[in-house]
Amino acid sequence: MESSSHKKFILLIEDEEVIGNLLQKRLENAGYLVKMAKDGLTGVAMIHDFQPDLVLLDMILPRLDGFGVLEKLYEEKIIPALPVII
Repeated sequence: MESSSHKKFILLIEDEEVIGNLLQKRLENAGYLVKMAKDGLTGVAMIHDFQPDLVLLDMILPRLDGFGVLEKLYEEKIIPALPVII
């Protein structure tokens, strides 16, 4: 069994609370560590702070939409090294 220090970390950027909570619970039940950001700017900051293994990205977000998040990550050369699923 994998210890929690070796679990894969997923950042979920989703503003719809019901969808976000459902995805977070399912991913945690599957053995992942999950944090959630409710807008694009917070999501970008959390990517810098926590360096996730994967980002699940909603495209319609407040403050900075998914395209803006992708553009920032590309400009900062964070992607393509960081996998992002839209």
